[in-house]
Amino acid sequence: MGALIGSQVSPRTVTKSVTKIETKTLLSTITKTISKETTIFATKTTTLTLTKTLTLTLTKKITFTKTVPPWNYVGTIIYANEPFILNPGEHRVDVVHIQEYYGVNIQVNASSDVSIYVFNITNYALWLHRENVSAVYAKTSREINVTFTVPSSGYYVIVLENTGEQSIIVMHYKVVILGRIVKGL
Repeated sequence: MGALIGSQVSPRTVTKSVTKIETKTLLSTITKTISKETTIFATKTTTLTLTKTLTLTLTKKITFTKTVPPWNYVGTIIYANEPFILNPGEHRVDVVHIQEYYGVNIQVNASSDVSIYVFNITNYALWLHRENVSAVYAKTSREINVTFTVPSSGYYVIVLENTGEQSIIVMHYKVVILGRIVKGL
């Protein structure tokens, strides 16, 4: 069996933050007029007008943060945006928690054929010992874009393996949890 690369453990929680910024400008003008008449030899009227303008800008920043257990998370959970190399016999392992009937989309693009397997935890352990086990999903190809549902809630192991005799470059690798696709019986 080859070396392990990639993440080995699912996060305990997933945190998502959304920040909303609101800006409000208040403009107020106050005008006051004072007239004064003075009579000494002639009538003189003096008018004084005072105008005061106040501008007030209020900025409110609100950040909503939601932390959920990873098994309640829907969205992209694995995204390798940098190419990586799998040498002959080497495999990458990612462990994710998926709810029953949740859809999973896996996308892989490699320089040559790469094998992908999705196992439950028990079957993964048996696969490591070269036992003949069934996978939830298995395929070997240069380009993989598949969506499937898992039969029950639990931890699943996604394995990318180079079974060839030459190193391969994995240029794109993405796993997205889509949410509930099929209603339970």
